[in-house]
Amino acid sequence: MISKLLSDGTTQHTFVDDAKWIGIQQPNQPMFKTKWTNLDMPVSRTWEFEASDRSKKAGFMKWVVTMVNNKLICDCGGYRYGGGQCKHTKLAHTEL
Repeated sequence: MISKLLSDGTTQHTFVDDAKWIGIQQPNQPMFKTKWTNLDMPVSRTWEFEASDRSKKAGFMKWVVTMVNNKLICDCGGYRYGGGQCKHTKLAHTEL
């Protein structure tokens, strides 16, 4: 993996063997909180939502919802552990 410090203080991680995945790690955050993006996914639209106060205390400032192949995907814990549904995807769906 190649890691590069960007001008805004974040660190960009790229896999050497598979450059399709890029991760952005926030300053002073552990690697497991890195936001990963697959560059081969056909993302047609994205929405950003401000994180709740509880999430901000844990170090998360925003949640991103992306539409990939007509499916809404969120990077919040509620989506991952809630069976693919969260308030952010519901809000993004209302904007469609």
